[in-house]
Amino acid sequence: MRGRVRQPLQLVYASTGEVDRPVFLLVRTRQDIADPSSERLVLHRSGDGGLTWQEVRLPQGVSPTALAISPAFSQDGLLFVGTADGRVLTLEVSALTGQMP
Repeated sequence: MRGRVRQPLQLVYASTGEVDRPVFLLVRTRQDIADPSSERLVLHRSGDGGLTWQEVRLPQGVSPTALAISPAFSQDGLLFVGTADGRVLTLEVSALTGQMP
């Protein structure tokens, strides 16, 4: 059986109170439903409160497993990404998207 499967795992958002605040979603995807080896975790970002989404390209070989937004996100624009190999990456959202947080 072929087909793409997507399963949302974690949703985090900046607590700025703005309607169009940044939202991040970690999604488990599988290109082929019958092939477990085609599974990967993908990070998505919305800059309009979840109306539209774009995939965030992470460094090669990084497999995200957990997300957290900095408590001072409106000032520092930082997203923390836990990885499958036990690391925590600190990412500047503006560098990922070319936009301010």
